[in-house]
Amino acid sequence: MSKKIFILGSSRSGTTALSNHLCQHSQIFGLQAEEHWGIMEFKFISELRFFFENIEEDLDFFGFLQVFSRSDLFTSSGLSKDVFLVERPKSILEFVDLFISECLKKHNSKYWLNNDPRQSFYLKELIERYPDSYYIYMKRPIIDTVKSNTKKFTGRNISGFAQKVFRYHSDHCSVSKYRNNFKNFYEIT
Repeated sequence: MSKKIFILGSSRSGTTALSNHLCQHSQIFGLQAEEHWGIMEFKFISELRFFFENIEEDLDFFGFLQVFSRSDLFTSSGLSKDVFLVERPKSILEFVDLFISECLKKHNSKYWLNNDPRQSFYLKELIERYPDSYYIYMKRPIIDTVKSNTKKFTGRNISGFAQKVFRYHSDHCSVSKYRNNFKNFYEIT
């Protein structure tokens, strides 16, 4: 039985470092590429499903498959597009589930690791869809996280600073609200 591991936390809180370390284990698979310094963010819950909301119609599905199969994510999986033509998924989340199971089969792994800092905001949906998964929450102090974020992404821009503070709080509020809803929750501070 394969399981999913979701790494939660705000951007610049150590999620990438933890993911890269965990992916060193032979039974844990995460999408990785050297040009991305290891783990790649698979933003299926926070972005992909919104960009390609409906793939029920064949034309929409084949268009999506053409675009996604050219991505770094797909290339790093080592999969062939043909897999998705045989077991034709009807929604993006069905596609993601098939994508994950095929990656685990191909790489002979038991655990799928997903790193995307924005997935913390969608924790309720993740728990509902994947209740038996493992959730590892990286909690770095707000000052350190926001300082690192603004230094790397926004500089001394006050609106960028405010955005990073808001994002930190939105990520952590979601985790605080739903963390007690499941047993496989681990926090690293």
